[in-house]
Amino acid sequence: MKQRWICWALIALCVCIVNLASAGEASPGRAAGAATENDQILETFSVAKNGDGLLLPVVIGDKTYPFVVDTGCTCSGVDSSLVVGKPKASRDLLTPAGTVSLQIFDPPNARVGGFRLRDTVSEVVGVDMSGLREASGVDFFGMLGMDFLSQHVIRIDFDKGELSFLKTADHVSGTPQWMLPNEFNVPTVLGWVSVNRGPERFILDTGAWGAHTTGAIGKPLLNDLVKRENYRQLGTGLSETVAGTGHGRIVQGARLHFGEFVMDDPVFGEAETTHLGLWCLSRFNVTLDFPRRLIYLRERKASTRAEKIDATEARLYRKGGKVLLSFVGDASRAKRAGLKAGDEILKVAGLETIDASLDKLQNAISVNDAPVHVIASRMGSRIEAAMHVDASAADPKSR
Repeated sequence: MKQRWICWALIALCVCIVNLASAGEASPGRAAGAATENDQILETFSVAKNGDGLLLPVVIGDKTYPFVVDTGCTCSGVDSSLVVGKPKASRDLLTPAGTVSLQIFDPPNARVGGFRLRDTVSEVVGVDMSGLREASGVDFFGMLGMDFLSQHVIRIDFDKGELSFLKTADHVSGTPQWMLPNEFNVPTVLGWVSVNRGPERFILDTGAWGAHTTGAIGKPLLNDLVKRENYRQLGTGLSETVAGTGHGRIVQGARLHFGEFVMDDPVFGEAETTHLGLWCLSRFNVTLDFPRRLIYLRERKASTRAEKIDATEARLYRKGGKVLLSFVGDASRAKRAGLKAGDEILKVAGLETIDASLDKLQNAISVNDAPVHVIASRMGSRIEAAMHVDASAADPKSR
């Protein structure tokens, strides 16, 4: 019988719950200790400050490969180019785009700083990550899942752009709250998406990034929020996962209560279950004490961006050598110009997409104070569109 794992590792480009503690669970206490927080550091690595992926250098042989820190994945994984030996078995992995069966291999002789992967990880999944690399524009070759991470205390200081492994969480600043594992051994926390409802349990998923959204909500809960709680549907979007491309709604609510913090105007994608992604967590400096099952949140000193789709409401990603629209808002300038999710973008504001970076193209298509001219292709038909600030000025042409 195949064992079922969960892997919410995704480059979300739009973008398993058990009965744990209730809303009335006792607040966790703080451990005592004599050392300062910085005295607890074992290893420190540089990471992105803006929530665009937590990448750590993993040494295999005489080469170094970027791996994603993925708290939403039960198991660690390596790109198919790095697998060791023959497959041992197969596992079913649940992703936002559905379930996929992947082969299991012995872990490579890899190191993360002074930590040997084989000391805590007995097997890894082999994944062709070329599609994820292409979609994100980031050359990563593996993911560090909870089989590795659960042994550690990890502090993520987004103000400094640092991820540190700590001896303990003694003297860590911030208010602690419970971070309890679900049946797939991935961490979950309580969050309130409406004042009229009880708390929901969110998977904490640092592997969900790239969307600039708060996270995702499972379909049954999302349906109820749209129907009863005035959640507004912004449109539909695509997400790239190890199982392929997913498709779902993008919605916006009034606020999300997370611990002692309140986030206004949260934006969520639609997924199989409910999770908070890296963009949400990057609003804070975070310490994850996995052995004690605690999370500490501290507001960042630096100003952070809100969780929202930009005013253009159009997101781009790469797949199969093409630049595609992953998300187009229902009331957006891109929609009024006749563009749809899945359209291939050939040129944006004079930039040839084949030569430009995704960041440069996204900045070009997101200009909000002037018309943006786009040349696209849909099912072999060429489309020329101008995304105007004034809705009445949009004038798409199809040839």
